[in-house]
Amino acid sequence: MNDEISQLDLRLSAPSVDVPVIFMLGRHDRHVNSRMAAAYFERLQAPSKSLIWFEGAAHNIPFEQPELFNLRVTQALHGLETRIDR
Repeated sequence: MNDEISQLDLRLSAPSVDVPVIFMLGRHDRHVNSRMAAAYFERLQAPSKSLIWFEGAAHNIPFEQPELFNLRVTQALHGLETRIDR
């Protein structure tokens, strides 16, 4: 599976999506290249998108910073709800 993932280039296979996108990245993640993920986020075309950094987290954000994670998820969903209601 790692070989398949390492060959995947989302810039080519998914340059755009038709749904809102929320990226939540841990600044100290050693499993996901957060710089690459952020670069993909910048190029990704979506109706709405937000990138949320967790400065004190690595890969398991909900377990490493649960209160902040819950707050950011709530805020992000509220923001989506506001956009949908317009």
